[in-house]
Amino acid sequence: QNYGAKQIGRCKRVLGICILEDFVATAATIAVVLLFGHRLLALFDSTADVIAVGYTRLVIVFSAYTFSMLYEVMSGYLRGFGVSLVPALLTVAGVVGVRITWIGFVFPAHRTFEAIMIVYPISLAATAMLIGIALLGGGVAGAILVRRELRPLERVADTAVKVSALPLDRGEVELAERVHDVDPRTEVGQVALALNQMLDNVG
Repeated sequence: QNYGAKQIGRCKRVLGICILEDFVATAATIAVVLLFGHRLLALFDSTADVIAVGYTRLVIVFSAYTFSMLYEVMSGYLRGFGVSLVPALLTVAGVVGVRITWIGFVFPAHRTFEAIMIVYPISLAATAMLIGIALLGGGVAGAILVRRELRPLERVADTAVKVSALPLDRGEVELAERVHDVDPRTEVGQVALALNQMLDNVG
C-alpha cells in the first residue's frame, strides 16, 4: 500500500522496524537456546562427547540465524516492490552455491565437524550481503523512477503556482503559462491537459 501510494519513506521505516523486531526476537531465541543448550541436549543423550558436539552445532547454526533473518526480511521487502525473481536467484546462489563450493573445495582440505558446520553462517552471510546489495541497487533505481514519475506533477504544480501569482482580479491578464511535455495517457497528464484547457478558456 505504501509503495502504491509512493510513500517510499514509510516503506523504509517499515523495513527498519521489521529488522529491529526480528533482531530482538532472534537474539532472545539464540540466548535461550545457547544458555540452556547443554540441558536440552541432555534430554536426548547424556553422553558428554555427544553433548559437546551438539552444542558446537547449536552455536554455529544459531549464530547463522541473524544472517538468515536479515536476508528473509530484505527479500520480503523486495517482493513488496514486485521484485521476486532477483532475491530468489540470489538466495539460491548464496545458500546452495556457497555450500556446494565449500563442500567441493574447502572441506576436503579440512575434514572436521567444525569445518563443515561453519558453512552455515558463511553461506547465509553471503546471501544477506547479496540481497543487501540488491536492495541498495533497487532503492536507487526506485528513487530514480519515483522522481521521474513525479516530474509531470511538479510541472503542473509549478504552472498552478505561477498562475495563482498573476493579478487575475485586475482585469484582463495574459495567461501564457501552460504545462508542457505531458502524457495524456496518465492521470497527471489528464490533469495537466485539463489545466491547460481551463487556461485557454480563461485567456
